[in-house]
Amino acid sequence: MVPQVLTRCDAERYRQVSARVKAQRVAACFGEPRSQYAAIVLQLAPAQQWLSDESTFAHRCDRFGAARGTEAAHIEAEELGDLWVVLELDDKTRVRDRAIIAVLSHGLRASEASALNVEHWNGRMLTVHRSKGQNVSQVPLSREARSHLEAYLEWRRQQDERFAPAPESPMFLAQDPTSAGQRLGYQGLHKMVKKLGAIAGVEGIHPHRFRHSFGTEVTRRGVDPLFGKELMGIKGDRVFQRYTQGVFKQAAAEAYLKAIGEGDEDL
Repeated sequence: MVPQVLTRCDAERYRQVSARVKAQRVAACFGEPRSQYAAIVLQLAPAQQWLSDESTFAHRCDRFGAARGTEAAHIEAEELGDLWVVLELDDKTRVRDRAIIAVLSHGLRASEASALNVEHWNGRMLTVHRSKGQNVSQVPLSREARSHLEAYLEWRRQQDERFAPAPESPMFLAQDPTSAGQRLGYQGLHKMVKKLGAIAGVEGIHPHRFRHSFGTEVTRRGVDPLFGKELMGIKGDRVFQRYTQGVFKQAAAEAYLKAIGEGDEDL
């Protein structure tokens, strides 16, 4: 049975089993009995499937982090500004990339953004089918995000039939020669974000950090936690609390300084 929460013990166990699989594979190559190898492969298969499922793995990591009481790693305003400077540069994928970052910045997981179809957009809100079949959320986009998404759909209308934005077609498409017009999968989306971060000089950037930033911003703006969880497709309070810890600490510090007659510029 695959565990429901990733732990160091589980990770070590999978590493040990993987090492045994490699050893058995080598033995099989030299004519040794394959029965043990087959048995170990079967033993490892559920773990490999579990770890290869991006949406599940990201969810496990969220829960593991929540259990340890860690704060969400949001993107700082300066870092976000650097990313958008690069996004404004002229590049063949920049219209699409701006739309993707705009969507990720509204709390979607990378797998959820990749799974979007054109029909999931009604001009104001996205219908998001949450990872692992949790639920379906209606996520409104800001005016700026709407303009980026509409600009991308208009760009697609001006391309050949591979990019025509039919309702049932994927929202975000690959543009490289080998897979142009096909759905941009999680790996492709992740690669795009990593490349963007490298050009902008922002270290440690990945799609999930945009989700963290959205959760932090929702909390800072005083959105009811019940609504915040709905917008992000989160069921448990412990996971959502990751986005409130840093805000709570900041608010406590500001309250103290105000009480002693000093401003938050002293932080």
